[in-house]
Amino acid sequence: KAWRANRRTDTEEPLLDEKPEEQEVEDRNPCQALATLDCWLLMWADAWAQGAGMMMSANMGQLVEANGASDQAFFVSLFSVGNCAGRAVLGMASDALVARGVPRSHGLLAVSCIFTLMGVLGTTDSSGGLLYVVVLLGGVGMGAINALEPTIVSEMFGTKHMGKNYMLLWVGQFGTVVLLSQVLASKVYEAHCPEGSNVCIGGQCFEDTFLVTAALNATGVLSATALMLRQWSRRRASAAPAVVRTRIR
Repeated sequence: KAWRANRRTDTEEPLLDEKPEEQEVEDRNPCQALATLDCWLLMWADAWAQGAGMMMSANMGQLVEANGASDQAFFVSLFSVGNCAGRAVLGMASDALVARGVPRSHGLLAVSCIFTLMGVLGTTDSSGGLLYVVVLLGGVGMGAINALEPTIVSEMFGTKHMGKNYMLLWVGQFGTVVLLSQVLASKVYEAHCPEGSNVCIGGQCFEDTFLVTAALNATGVLSATALMLRQWSRRRASAAPAVVRTRIR
């Protein structure tokens, strides 16, 4: 029996190294970043998410009044609580996913989905408890996108020019924030005001605004999905080959 056991001393068992090597990030300045498709996909999804969050924040008073609620301070607090929760939850979740080799663009996809859902729910009659959900989703999405932006930028374009690349996102956000929170929301609200009055009451006051917001963030979902798939494809293509080790029995 001992002789038969010793016959397997030269048997080799390949083992795969389960921990992948950390992928190096190439530092890119804003001009180099703009030359990549990933940058434009990021800017598109991020800009509409920020526009949706600012639309909710800037028009909170009119939104609450239009839906028949009286305690505006409570809804402002609810938005702030959602903002804090979004920063904490999405921030920790993205860190946990990155530790497992998952790109942070998954978080951007989640934020775009949150704002799309907010827009869809906002088109319905929010005079009841649904308004609480809409406001809370707006706060969660706003907090999450603000927490994820710097880390996504550094993950995609390195840390050397992170400040300039981060501010690059705000170039696109400026247009969407003005478009959704100022131009669109104001025009829709004024269009549904009774003649001779500047106060609008009813779900129709913001229905079209939420509809456009949902549609634009749905395109953000597509953009974030494309970015996520491109990052996964590159990670798989550039992954270091598994290290094969030999165990002698």
